[in-house]
Amino acid sequence: MVVFLTNAKKDLYKRDLLNVACKNEGDKINFSYDNKYCEKGFKPAEGNKVLIIFGEYPDNKYKYHSVRYCTIEKIIEYETSESTDYHLRLEGYFLYADDNNTAIADAWHQAVIDDIAKKEKTTKPAYFIRNLDDSKLPRTQNIGPKDAWPNLVKYLGNLADLEKCVFFQQVEVKKRTDLKDRDPAKPTPIHWDSNKLYEIQFLMRPGKSLLGKAVFPVVTTNSNIACQGPFISQTGNAIKVRYVLATTETLKKKYSPLTIKSIDATDAATSISPEFSNFVEIAPKSWLVFLSFALLFIGIGFPQLAEVIFSKESTYCFLNFCFSGEHLINGIKIFSFAFLAIGSFIVYGKFPKGGD
Repeated sequence: MVVFLTNAKKDLYKRDLLNVACKNEGDKINFSYDNKYCEKGFKPAEGNKVLIIFGEYPDNKYKYHSVRYCTIEKIIEYETSESTDYHLRLEGYFLYADDNNTAIADAWHQAVIDDIAKKEKTTKPAYFIRNLDDSKLPRTQNIGPKDAWPNLVKYLGNLADLEKCVFFQQVEVKKRTDLKDRDPAKPTPIHWDSNKLYEIQFLMRPGKSLLGKAVFPVVTTNSNIACQGPFISQTGNAIKVRYVLATTETLKKKYSPLTIKSIDATDAATSISPEFSNFVEIAPKSWLVFLSFALLFIGIGFPQLAEVIFSKESTYCFLNFCFSGEHLINGIKIFSFAFLAIGSFIVYGKFPKGGD
């Protein structure tokens, strides 16, 4: 079993850990380690399964807590900086019980401690990427199902280093509102239509110190997207938080950042939570653009085209039987300009107002 150890000594480490615990299965994240922190004689490979383990440090002693399984999708080595990036795809959660997790946690903690003591003669790790002997690992656990998330974050939220954190996860995901990170190195925009409502929902569970407090994820966008919420409801083991986002009307593509994270109203600088960051491409309605060009063509181009098609010298026999070419051309011009006027009035009502 390949194990990545992490801790909460720095805010960025803590945020990475919360992303590991809270993002959806299939999301991709990056971990970066100096090469000196990889166990001597061991080199992870692409395709390896990984268990992320959080090393809490109360009372100057490490306590290890299993968090989540991942797969290494890509490894990028940097010779100049002597470090390596690991692109991970998130898999299932480590499965904790609803109530008594002491035996489960202690068994895995002891497996890590034994491995460290065996290889490094100390309880403080020098290597944060390790290869644990599968035969020495506890057999009490496996990858948890999707609904194991509330139990995992309930367990983590009771730890001293994480009790002031807010845990939340996107749920009831529809194709157009999926915030999944497909490739952190090459962000893919979320494609939304203009002048339309979108809804995103999260399950949220606060750490032990925040129980009972109204600390929820905050959605940040620019003026191209208006946000209403949070709309809050209670579920059996978490809080459901819903937001409604409305895109502006536009005749050209526009973009808006979209960031979701929890902000402590009393001390935003110290607020640490999972963070969903992406940007939204807002596309104009295709029928409106098409109609605009059609009106221009019919109102401006078609009368000139009619002069050629229905000239006095070469009118169609059937049409010439009913009308003279000149009368027909004049009729087409009148119809074209009337269509342009009426259509423009209709389309104008759909145009964005207010300085677009």
